[in-house]
Amino acid sequence: MSEFIQIAAFDNSIDAHLLQHHLSSFDIPSFLYDEHTVSTNPLYNIAVGGIKVKVMANDFERAMFLYQEWQNIKLYDKNHSEISCPTCSSTNLMRQEKSINSISDLLFSPIQIFLSFFKLQRKNAYYCLNCKKHFTL
Repeated sequence: MSEFIQIAAFDNSIDAHLLQHHLSSFDIPSFLYDEHTVSTNPLYNIAVGGIKVKVMANDFERAMFLYQEWQNIKLYDKNHSEISCPTCSSTNLMRQEKSINSISDLLFSPIQIFLSFFKLQRKNAYYCLNCKKHFTL
């Protein structure tokens, strides 16, 4: 029996499916865990740890390489301008998945979900690989 190893977790099924499609284009089978749980009730995202993308143990190293390569694709904003770090102007960025990092995030998550019903635009979070700063746009 093969062991499955998690390579990423997402708070939405779109990003999880994009990664799954990217891996499948290199003939690496991947599996999504807790997709329906999180999609049915987004509040469960915190409890189950997001939508997990897992691969077989023998594909793990290659899948991690492809995942990191996929994350380092040049990022563009809605005006088709390349996104750069506001601190050091680097374009060596990684898009951040949303996650609960502190008690305050946990306390404010119901408010954020409530506000999402009013179609308020979520800010995209990024991490600069050069200066190690987190920022949003």
